[in-house]
Amino acid sequence: MVSCSCFVLFSVEHGELPVGYNFEVMPLTEIEREITKSVAKLFYTQREATSHEQLLRLADDPRPITNLRDRLRIISAQGISPQQMYLPTILAFQYCGDESLRQNAKRAVEVVINELILLFRKDYNVNTQYPAFTLRQALSGPIPDQVAVGLFLVKEIPGVFSGTQLNEKTTEVTSFRLNEHILTLEPKDVWDEYVRSHTTLEEAPKPETTASQQTPKLASKKTSDWPPSPWRIVESLGEGGQGWTFKVRRSGDSNRNLYVLKRLKNKERLSRFRSEIAALTKLQHPGILKIVETSEESETPFFVAEYCEGYDLSKANLSSKDLLTKLQMFRQVCDAVAAAHNANILHRDLKPQNIFIRKDGSVVVGDFGLCIDLNDAQERATQTLEAVGADRYIAPEVAKGRVAEPQAASDLYSLGKVLYFILSRKTLIWEEYAEGEDDLRKQDPSPNMHFIYEIFDMTITKRPEDRYSNATALLKSLDSVIERVQLKAHILNTSVRQQCMFCVVGEYRAQRVAATNAFMYVCSNCGNVQHFMGSPPLNMWWKEG
Repeated sequence: MVSCSCFVLFSVEHGELPVGYNFEVMPLTEIEREITKSVAKLFYTQREATSHEQLLRLADDPRPITNLRDRLRIISAQGISPQQMYLPTILAFQYCGDESLRQNAKRAVEVVINELILLFRKDYNVNTQYPAFTLRQALSGPIPDQVAVGLFLVKEIPGVFSGTQLNEKTTEVTSFRLNEHILTLEPKDVWDEYVRSHTTLEEAPKPETTASQQTPKLASKKTSDWPPSPWRIVESLGEGGQGWTFKVRRSGDSNRNLYVLKRLKNKERLSRFRSEIAALTKLQHPGILKIVETSEESETPFFVAEYCEGYDLSKANLSSKDLLTKLQMFRQVCDAVAAAHNANILHRDLKPQNIFIRKDGSVVVGDFGLCIDLNDAQERATQTLEAVGADRYIAPEVAKGRVAEPQAASDLYSLGKVLYFILSRKTLIWEEYAEGEDDLRKQDPSPNMHFIYEIFDMTITKRPEDRYSNATALLKSLDSVIERVQLKAHILNTSVRQQCMFCVVGEYRAQRVAATNAFMYVCSNCGNVQHFMGSPPLNMWWKEG
């Protein structure tokens, strides 16, 4: 294997490196390797930043420091003191030339990511800012110093944190919020994948371990130009299971419109990436993300799609929306999924984070990265026995890859949970929508919520055969629910609060008509009467309440 050393430092002020940023890997001189190792070692052993003055004493020459900063496009700035300060990144440990130091840092990252995944599964809440000591208490083996180093380095890795807070010297993570994409990471692989994605080498080299390797050669194969012309990256939007996403703008665009560019990060998922592109291209529907451009065969795989200014559904503030508006939003989602089902495409990853809101308020379904086209026999054979989707939104039958034949009913389970989230802002763990505090009818006893529970009963169920067959069938039932909500319909259940249709102030009280097989409601305010005869099939409905 070709071996080389490279090095990246960044300032106290700037903190993290840009997601998806690729560095030109160049051979380092002996003094440059010593500088790199010193910065990495000081941070690993004492968690301190290295000052510019310290590096000058080591090099006795400012040019190596300047070369490391400028030639490798290192981000640096004035820190908390009059002199410039430097902290290491994962790449600094990777290419510092000290194998023991690299392995220690790599192990720290692996341990921390593994424990973060366990913490996510045990106690995840999208709004929770976990203090660092929460993780330390969960760890029995590693010492706190190793945890601190791991926490500091993993904040570079996309998909781990949605937010971090650092102490004044930025050498220690004090608190963090978890990103759900951490569930897609394999702790043992994240270090190597990060190195591969942030260098221009086809395969990331190992650091030098012998004196005979002091004049390394570079690998000749490099990736294509990035970002692809004519797109200009505005900011990173994070990382998903298949790739990095960026907010981009087309160079020379007088309208300055924004778009989303998604770039493949794992070549082993190329077939899935192509499936996503094919699905978005095939599904021309107003409720499905519009694709704008795709990569050529010779380019790094990517595609550009519309950018939705209103965030994804998990971040949208729906507190001011009434019930009917929320149902209409959900209807847009179902209509889009129905279009996919009619084209024999299953989404397989429906969740609030993959549903977006445009500036005009319309709703759009995106992220078809796990979709499957039932028209493609080969794809069906290779992708039907794997567990896909978000843990709390995935249907039970596919949670462990137990379905030999994919079916639309699996998407229906996810849609039911999406509706529950829209109405409650809570994510169900299993199917307990009718139990205890999770029963929304206890918060809203009106007939409207009982109508909605007809949808839950046909979606959030363990058995696929108990669900709607596809999104078109769900859409038909949803339209019936929406119509009844609009007409302020009543539900045939005596235990449910029934508002008077005449005065709209009082409530109907059930009364049995003596000596007859009849039943009536009487308003408590105005005396309006609603009378029901007891002939079949209505002669038993009031007894069921």
